[in-house]
Amino acid sequence: MVHSHIGSFCIDGRYIQDHFPGIGRYTYNLIDALARTAPDSRLVVLCDPMLKNTRYDLAALALYPNLQLTYVDIPTISLAEQYRLRSVLCTLHSAILHSPCYLKPYFLPVPSVVTIFDLIPLLFPHAVTWRARFFFRWAVWLAGRTAARVIVPSYATRDDLMTHVRVPREKIAVIPLAADARFTPQSDAERARVREKYALPARYVLYVGINKPHKNLAMLLDAWTRVESDATLVIAGAWDERYAPAV
Repeated sequence: MVHSHIGSFCIDGRYIQDHFPGIGRYTYNLIDALARTAPDSRLVVLCDPMLKNTRYDLAALALYPNLQLTYVDIPTISLAEQYRLRSVLCTLHSAILHSPCYLKPYFLPVPSVVTIFDLIPLLFPHAVTWRARFFFRWAVWLAGRTAARVIVPSYATRDDLMTHVRVPREKIAVIPLAADARFTPQSDAERARVREKYALPARYVLYVGINKPHKNLAMLLDAWTRVESDATLVIAGAWDERYAPAV
């Protein structure tokens, strides 16, 4: 059931799904932080229960009194979101929509904010096909042109947007990412448990990340062979079999 809240702040939570692990984490934690720190604001979170989400508990967000989950059967990266979300936003009487991804509804009845994390397909063209690069360029260009504000996590991304997509500097806000609250010093017992579980050596260097080409894991492995150290390189994170031969 949809309840209207005049002037509510709408966030596209459909990206809280397994297909978008990084963006999903950003979106979930952003919503949680906004609900806690802005108790007088009305937050409406769009979510699609049909999308696979095994990481985050959306129901926990609904416990905040100033937050409403609105279920929509509108998949991400679809033509449907370009026209069906317009109707949803009109029904909700939202004042603004925050899209945590450049793949957003571009022409809306309300102002929008978009978060763009990087321009990897443009900076590392060998990492994607020319079709994917062409699509990315136009999607980011549309996102930058149709959004009232663009959020980026670094000055490097801000400069890349200005250089490669011609987004005006005054439209871009640099808001660095923060660590998840769970990244805090652990007890000796917990550290011992993890060491035993993964058979970790006494000294090691940890790499956390996927093995996609733009992460340059192959270069890390090559460099590590040249390092004189008694530490062990430990690699953790998602693994894409498509790129396994590269490392």
